[in-house]
Amino acid sequence: MDLLRDVLMENAVVTPQKWYNADKREEIMKLHVHIEQDEDGYFVAEVPALPGCLSQGRTREEAVRNIHEAIEGWLEVMESKSDYPKDELIEVVI
Repeated sequence: MDLLRDVLMENAVVTPQKWYNADKREEIMKLHVHIEQDEDGYFVAEVPALPGCLSQGRTREEAVRNIHEAIEGWLEVMESKSDYPKDELIEVVI
């Protein structure tokens, strides 16, 4: 997941995007993360496209690792809460 780690190092606000990684034959979601250092020196990471998805770390790299786990957990929880039948959902690319 080096590619996702590199993507998470960016500081911008956008909506989620998916693309296909042909090398690993898997779908990857591209999310931008805002990272800033707080008054105690910790790096706080937030995913603006995923409300409430936050994490932190003592270093920027640790914050990136931690937000990766937070994103996975956020997506799992939201998927489990979905009441929509899978066959009624479509994907829209903008």
